[in-house]
Amino acid sequence: MGCGQSHAASIPAVVEIKSGKIGGRSVLITENRYVNVFMGVPYAKPPVGDLRFREPQETDKWEGIRRCLRHSPKAPQKEMIVERFIANHVPSSEDCLYLNIFAPTWSPPEKQANGFAVMVFIHGGAFAVHSSSFYGDIGICRSLCAKDIIVVTVQYRLGILGFAATGDDSCPANLGLRDQAFALRWIKEQIPIFKGDPDNITVAGQSAGGVCTDLLMLSPFSRGDLSVLQFSFSVQLRYFKHDD
Repeated sequence: MGCGQSHAASIPAVVEIKSGKIGGRSVLITENRYVNVFMGVPYAKPPVGDLRFREPQETDKWEGIRRCLRHSPKAPQKEMIVERFIANHVPSSEDCLYLNIFAPTWSPPEKQANGFAVMVFIHGGAFAVHSSSFYGDIGICRSLCAKDIIVVTVQYRLGILGFAATGDDSCPANLGLRDQAFALRWIKEQIPIFKGDPDNITVAGQSAGGVCTDLLMLSPFSRGDLSVLQFSFSVQLRYFKHDD
């Protein structure tokens, strides 16, 4: 898992969210400028056992400090050979509903009076592979957070666990998208703790993640809570079963 428990003295960055305290690390990006990084933060209960093929559920509270220092496991998937050679390679697990938060420690600029702008990134992978670990961490701090942006990367269920549907209550459709919408509501509620503006959230996606940004804008569960920036692809008709 991306989180464990520890004592505050050993963790340089500690904040308290709704479920409890989380501990991350501070990354130096320029002289006297740090970004607090919290990796593997749970935004929903593990979708295992009775929660498999069910909508995401709110996490339980915990005692002490959860160590959020590394990428969480990726959703179960067929591993691509190239992934074995990347630095951020992680194992797979059905317990995969986590997100990563990259938050500047300095004060927001005057033009952002309500807090830092927030960018939520949804990874691609044909709804079947990849994870947020594929996009790293330090580079996000240096390239995006340095521009007065809070970045959040989100993991969601993939493949049959995330996008199967039986047409009845046995398996609700598009659980992966429901995970994303649930994560967005979590971010909107919790991001002020990290000095973020809950009314200035932009969702960005690459490949299948770009498709998801379109669908989130259309969904009654998330539209109105975000703006959209697509890196590639928009909703394509080939993803729909019925013409209507």
